[in-house]
Formats: sequence, C-alpha cells, structure tokens
Amino acid sequence: AAAAAQAAPPPPPPAPAPAAPVYGPLPLGTIVSVLPSGCAPVTTAGVQYQHCGDNYFQAVLQGSTLVYITAKPGG
Repeated sequence: AAAAAQAAPPPPPPAPAPAAPVYGPLPLGTIVSVLPSGCAPVTTAGVQYQHCGDNYFQAVLQGSTLVYITAKPGG
C-alpha cells in the first residue's frame, strides 16, 4: 500500500500591519500614507481633519491614492 501523501501545513496567518510611527511636529505640507495611531476626527470650517498628537492631517487624493497631508485647521 502506498503511504498517503502528507498534506502541506496551512499557511501562517498574515502578519498584522505595522503601526504607523508617532510623529512629532511635522512641517505643513508633509505627506504621509498612513496616519499614526490615536487620531481623532476634527471638523473646522466644514473641513475634516485628523488630529494626531502635534499634527493635523487632511485626507487628499494623490492621483487615485488616498494620502494625508499636514495642515493647519482654518489656515
């Protein structure tokens, strides 16, 4: 009798995405692709920002890619 072929082990689960770094104050206009953790939404003059520590980020499209740019609310 032929030995049964061993089944390949299941693939490991995907690794969790690394947490975005926590930023200190960044120059206005700095573009990041991932927000740091702990951001809170803030709306100023009808524009939504993400308040993350020392920075405010505004979501913008760069081509078809969503990125975040440091901004000064109301400025």
